[in-house]
Amino acid sequence: MPSEHEKSGLFDFTHWPIVIARMPKSDNVDFDRWTAGFDFVLSRGEPFVIILDLEEFLKDPRETPEQKKQGALWMKKNREDLKRHCKGNVYIIADDDARKAMLQDARKQGKSLGLNFEAGADLEEALQIARGLLG
Repeated sequence: MPSEHEKSGLFDFTHWPIVIARMPKSDNVDFDRWTAGFDFVLSRGEPFVIILDLEEFLKDPRETPEQKKQGALWMKKNREDLKRHCKGNVYIIADDDARKAMLQDARKQGKSLGLNFEAGADLEEALQIARGLLG
């Protein structure tokens, strides 16, 4: 039976311990629902990898100041659990140039957070990378 997070269309747990999250355009983000999905993943207390499908988000990636603030607060609150359980984040970005640019920025941020970031052009490549991160 699908969880409420899967029913939202934002999360897919069928590949556990790999979770596929579909990041909607910033004007369509229900931040509480979005973070509740990640809270659910962390609550399992198990190693996992998140695949973030950014294709929809990149069509209009502008986040409001409030969304940025909420994201920063959530990261601060959950940083240690993420470092302990999250074995990596894998972005799905089809465009080569966009993928390289996003990955470069993510790796800089990831270094300061102690998180691993990778990227693939499609779901199959992202799943292969995620399996490698799990070991």
